[in-house]
Amino acid sequence: MTFKKVLSAVMAGAMVLSMGLTAFATSGQVDLEGEGVYEIEVGSATQAATIKVKVPEAVGFVVNPYRLDVANTDLNITDTSKSQIVSPIQKIENLSAFKLSVGGTIYAYENSEEAKLVDTLTSTGAELPKEAIINFNYVAGAGTETTLASPNTTKLSDAKTEAGKALTDTQIDATGGAKPVYLFQFDGSAQDAPATAWTEGDTFGATISFTFTAVANAAP
Repeated sequence: MTFKKVLSAVMAGAMVLSMGLTAFATSGQVDLEGEGVYEIEVGSATQAATIKVKVPEAVGFVVNPYRLDVANTDLNITDTSKSQIVSPIQKIENLSAFKLSVGGTIYAYENSEEAKLVDTLTSTGAELPKEAIINFNYVAGAGTETTLASPNTTKLSDAKTEAGKALTDTQIDATGGAKPVYLFQFDGSAQDAPATAWTEGDTFGATISFTFTAVANAAP
């Protein structure tokens, strides 16, 4: 009796297995008698965007209050323009296959107790202070520009707070596009006859925290 029960169970299991194989061997066709439910688990995958950018090795500027010829090998600067804030055009190049929105925050600081970052130079008074107006200019471009046309501008004097100063989001094209480069440069002016002469210790600095966000390509 026990043997017959076990044999019946084995045969029933074989029948169920046979029916299952038959059902899934019909090129996707499933026959359901009466009311039936057939469930399919659906998964998904996301094509993630890998951001690739080329950034400069060194970034900086030279404060040149006395309008001298400037040479600075660390910053790759050789300049005879007599500008008071000297900076090469620097660039961040998009090597990604999609557009990028470049934003971020700039934080500025003064490295001297006397030299100050200001919005406007003091023009009156018996003793003029050591002051400098320094602008951070940025724009999208091809990467071959010798000047920045109509750039966004942020004054470093507005970025001395702990929160810094937010940069305007700027879109650059995918690699191979017309404007795949984020160009930036510093310019401005400085007191040329302060009561106390400028020294090598009268310097300024900035930290720029860039953010890069992928932007969808246009639909075909």
